[in-house]
Amino acid sequence: SNFSICTTMETNRYYENIMGDTPPPNVRAHCLSQFFNFNRHITIEPIMDFDLPEFITMIKHCDPRQVNIGADSSPKHNRLPEPPKEKILELIAELEKFTTVVQKKNLTRLLK
Repeated sequence: SNFSICTTMETNRYYENIMGDTPPPNVRAHCLSQFFNFNRHITIEPIMDFDLPEFITMIKHCDPRQVNIGADSSPKHNRLPEPPKEKILELIAELEKFTTVVQKKNLTRLLK
């Protein structure tokens, strides 16, 4: 009960030019979902543009106890494909239907 396992899923998409050799988000989600007896957490940071229905399904499949959401916090913001404010708010609303959502302070830049 004192142990959690976590993965980062920035999006449901695979941006090869950005993600390089990292496993695609769907692979990370599948692996996390296999830890049945552990508290599972997901961090969406830095959040990148996503497909809402697919992203929600992928996250829900993991049955996370908590989802943290944050923006790119590097000084140059790395020119990542960031979603618009409305889409982020819709994601948060959908996630709150089945898990706890924690908005990191750096997300405020995208929610202005």
